Amino acid sequence: MERSSFECEYCNQRVSPISYRASCPDCGGTLRRRPVQ
Repeated sequence: MERSSFECEYCNQRVSPISYRASCPDCGGTLRRRPVQ
């Protein structure tokens, strides 16, 4: 099963695409896409 996740630039919190938001749920930082291969 292929999936991509998101990671906060500031606190490195990983956010799954299902619970993705515009900002990090922990610190409110910017999330960037993290391809999983």
